[in-house]
Amino acid sequence: MKEEGITPNIVHYTSLINAYGKAGTQDSVQKSFLIYKMMKMQGIKPTEVTLSCLIDACRRIYDVDRAFQYFVDVCKEGIVPKYGTYHHLLKICYAHGRVEEALALILGVVSEEILTRRKRKETLDALIIALSREMLVDRALDLANRVNKSRKFGLFGVSTAALVALCGACPIEGAPNCFTWPAAGTSAANATNHTEALALRD
Repeated sequence: MKEEGITPNIVHYTSLINAYGKAGTQDSVQKSFLIYKMMKMQGIKPTEVTLSCLIDACRRIYDVDRAFQYFVDVCKEGIVPKYGTYHHLLKICYAHGRVEEALALILGVVSEEILTRRKRKETLDALIIALSREMLVDRALDLANRVNKSRKFGLFGVSTAALVALCGACPIEGAPNCFTWPAAGTSAANATNHTEALALRD
């Protein structure tokens, strides 16, 4: 590109990281990491999409530790993680039994690196949605309760979108969603999840 007089920008670099990462081979994923390193040497700041692509690349070669490293490094540059990043991170961590470790890391980074209340709310809502869609309902409920009850994150409550995702993740047989009272024959675990989700909504 440079030979043709084109200066690569963040869109070019992120597109290459994404393409090599999705190829899924050890060699191609390593190329995506090398491209990221080159981008950083050029002084180009990553975006949230760049972070999501990097973690997806890590997921394809089962490299949890590198995914954690990228998450921390990119967040330190002021990037606020969204659903796509959490989706890929939770998938790789669930596969390797490291969800609790991931959540501890994420919440630590949110507390230390994301300083405004609005951005903290955005990223924690995205995390609750990702947990819900990965069917990690207990973790999603626990986080929602922590956000509602704790002043640590400086928030007043989770968003409607996060609650809808949470309610949709704990379906009850005979009821379309958790806004309906538990039906007869509902398991104790699902009934508890629905009751807690309703309490959060109210």
